[in-house]
Amino acid sequence: MNLLIVESPAKAKTIQGYLRSMPDEWTVLATGGHIIDLPTSRHGIKHEDDRFIPEWEIIDQKKEGLKKIKAAAQNATHCFIGSDDDREGEAIAASIIKHAKIKDPIRITFTEITQTAIIKSIASGSRPVDDARVSAQEARRLVDREIGYPMSHIIRWSFKKNISEHEPKGVGRIISPALHLLSEAEKNIESFIPTPYSIIYADYNYGGQQFRLTNRHKFTEEQEHELEQTLAHFQTNDHYIYNYQRKTYDVSPYPPLITSRLQRCAFYLFGMEPKQTMKLAQQLYEGVLIGDSRKGLITYPRTDSYSLSDDACSQIINVLSEHYESEFVQSIPRKYKNKDNAQAAHEAIRPTAFSPEYYPKAVKPFLTEEQYLIYRLIWGRTLSCQMANAVYDRSIIEVDVAGNRLLAQANTCLFNGWEVLDGNQANVSEQNEEERHKTREVLLPSVVIGDKIEPMSIEALSLSTRCPPRFGMGRFITLLDNKGIARPSTIDGILPSLQKKGYVTARQGMLYVTKLGAQIDTWTTEHANWLNDVDMARQFEQDLDNIEQNNSKRDRLIATYVEKINVLKKQLGYVGIEQRAPTEQQIEYATSLATKKNISIPSHVLENQLLLSKFIKEHTPEVHKVGKCPECKGDVIETEKSYRCKEKDCDFYMVRSQVSRFISQFHIDTTEVDFAQALFKRRKNGCENMPGKQGKRFNAYIGLNKNENFGWQPHIISFSKRIENPIFRGQ
Repeated sequence: MNLLIVESPAKAKTIQGYLRSMPDEWTVLATGGHIIDLPTSRHGIKHEDDRFIPEWEIIDQKKEGLKKIKAAAQNATHCFIGSDDDREGEAIAASIIKHAKIKDPIRITFTEITQTAIIKSIASGSRPVDDARVSAQEARRLVDREIGYPMSHIIRWSFKKNISEHEPKGVGRIISPALHLLSEAEKNIESFIPTPYSIIYADYNYGGQQFRLTNRHKFTEEQEHELEQTLAHFQTNDHYIYNYQRKTYDVSPYPPLITSRLQRCAFYLFGMEPKQTMKLAQQLYEGVLIGDSRKGLITYPRTDSYSLSDDACSQIINVLSEHYESEFVQSIPRKYKNKDNAQAAHEAIRPTAFSPEYYPKAVKPFLTEEQYLIYRLIWGRTLSCQMANAVYDRSIIEVDVAGNRLLAQANTCLFNGWEVLDGNQANVSEQNEEERHKTREVLLPSVVIGDKIEPMSIEALSLSTRCPPRFGMGRFITLLDNKGIARPSTIDGILPSLQKKGYVTARQGMLYVTKLGAQIDTWTTEHANWLNDVDMARQFEQDLDNIEQNNSKRDRLIATYVEKINVLKKQLGYVGIEQRAPTEQQIEYATSLATKKNISIPSHVLENQLLLSKFIKEHTPEVHKVGKCPECKGDVIETEKSYRCKEKDCDFYMVRSQVSRFISQFHIDTTEVDFAQALFKRRKNGCENMPGKQGKRFNAYIGLNKNENFGWQPHIISFSKRIENPIFRGQ
């Protein structure tokens, strides 16, 4: 038996189907992502001289899966490790080999989940695990911890010290510069004062065709007299054709999609948030059920490379040649240049094959509506990049009026080339993004230089300067990519993190910085400006590339950030928890625990916050699990005053008094804990015979609702005359 280990269960299922045709028996198992991480309850990095030693722990949720992999590996003839061909995938491969104790592992990689690609990868043989790439991944994780862990403590301490009304939820290497970009844009919008101005335009008729020319000078309110003089000048003097130009120009197709561009296009076209887009793309990559078998439909969706293989280009050109005249198709494959820091190991995002069974209309019956939208977008964009340029005519007319000029410019399509594809899908996908050829359908007449031309009307048009645009989700993702402060593997998590921490909100796809977000950005700008520095964030990614290329050492990079944190602590006079006196609330709670257990608290423990925190943790009764978190699906535990998620990075909480108040308000016959457990178990809970404000009884479905100010709360979802299988009844 041969064993192949990958990250995703869906990917494993697809590959298992492909390997049934192989002569040997195959088992494909999945890790479910990383199997090790730094501990959640402590810093987890030992500092020894100039070395930083991570205290990796096997993730609790991955222990059972690791046991299965370890047992299968012991019985396998050959063990293949097929995690992704990037830093994260390489680190997963290294941890699996170590913790599953795999002897003679065979490391293989592939960028598309097709039978051909899988079999070819297996046949090509093993390569060693890239230790430098693993070191680069570890550097990223350790720097994030070295910044995030102490900075979260420092900023919370600073906010409490200054009696802030909000409690910060931490800062970080990526989210801080991202928040700073949004904050600066927000400040520009808030400080913007519209400035009125006027321009002069004239309408003409030449050869029976009407058109408009404008004077490009903007007259402010203070220049009203000059405006009147200029207007009179245009009205009283003769108008002559001063300049006339016509020339053609090419408009090349947009390049194939990369991660950030896919997210942006999906947002503009379909209103999909980046996280949702990547979830759908991952499904298409890992494989979907097409008829009786699972097929991977697209290549690896986390890439910043515009490259297409020669074979893919040839297939694209062949498909296009079957459906379009030769003038619409590139005779020589078009290549696209990558950014300097692009990781060229992957291709651009493209379909895995171009045969008829992979056409969008052929796979549509097997996809969800959303999957189909993403696949069609990728298909159209990939094919269009190997089509001929569109050709446009640009005409310019300039009229002279005794030394003053009026001008018009227009564009007309002569040959639509790549824009003909799929109902102009490829063009629409970059809507509002790059205005490379404006006012395409405006027509100007052919005129003769020197001709006198009579204006039909001459008027002044009142306008106003426009407010700087607010970032939408799509445009902001592209900005982060262009700034180089995140990679395809992490970019879609930035906005959700900012929103989860309460620093940014989204309304109708547009991003707004909250009051807390503005306060956080102001604090970091004042005290730790290096954390907001976009150039430094971009340099960090370059530093990781240097580590991956064996041009730099992991610990050296970590040390630079540790030193910055230490300098900040000294500047602020920060006192760590290990030196801090306990709060009155901590002492009161610890004393109550000691009284219940009939034990005493040593005096030195009562004087040290860290020691007292450990005492409280050791003597707090085991928490009661009441259900699964509606945000992250982690365990919800019962505390003295609330229900909260056990996962450290999750902000879910629900105040117990609000639950009790809801039960009391509607006289529901249940206990608080039973009611909470039902809310966590079901999205809707039927309740009969509840009293209303006027004394009338009603039936309703009850669920959970998130309030930005008060956390999660029980609420009435809908009313119903009849409740099937009611969970609760009114008293």
